Amino acid sequence: MLRRLLSWEQSPRIACGTVVTLTAVTGYTFFNRLPVAKRALVPLVPILDDLPVWPWTVVTYAALYPFVALSISLLRDAPAARRAAVAWVTGVTLGYVVFALWPTRIERAPVPSGAFLSWLLEFLRTLDEPHTCFPSLHVTHCVLGLWVAWATRWRWWFFVGSIVITASTLTTDQHYFLDLPSGALVGVLGIALSRGLPYKGSGDARSDRKVEETRS
Repeated sequence: MLRRLLSWEQSPRIACGTVVTLTAVTGYTFFNRLPVAKRALVPLVPILDDLPVWPWTVVTYAALYPFVALSISLLRDAPAARRAAVAWVTGVTLGYVVFALWPTRIERAPVPSGAFLSWLLEFLRTLDEPHTCFPSLHVTHCVLGLWVAWATRWRWWFFVGSIVITASTLTTDQHYFLDLPSGALVGVLGIALSRGLPYKGSGDARSDRKVEETRS
């Protein structure tokens, strides 16, 4: 049963989602908690890095997770799922390389005291240290999810969602502005580097042979 669920031919979306989740969670947690003697402070951009903290935007910040899940659910077949997985793993891994070569930190403003959403943002901060911020993998995931959804009728919904989620990284004070274009860049590089690779598995090859036999 488990083997069938993780099969690229029989359950391509689940297989892709599993690969993306394992890569994102294990790698990010490792680098976020990795003891580093000195971390560089990401340079500030006036005005854009002076925005107030809006606790309610933690909801849109957390919306990344259903955003990614929904984009993966739109994958049509095994080759598309394989390419998406390769692009995702490549883009996120490039982010990890930057984390290793240039460890960074940010200085977060205090969360305004208030209702449940303020508590929720504070709770998020206890899970996510103010490290591993450049590049923003939140933005990387947005770029990759939007790319997957772009060939569908839902593209503009995902476009708006990616903008809203990206903006929330600033209003929750989880990132500085320069983290955002760098996160987009590693996402685009992941997509570009995934092009031209073979994505057909044995099941797809057998299907192609059957088509050829039918034609002959």
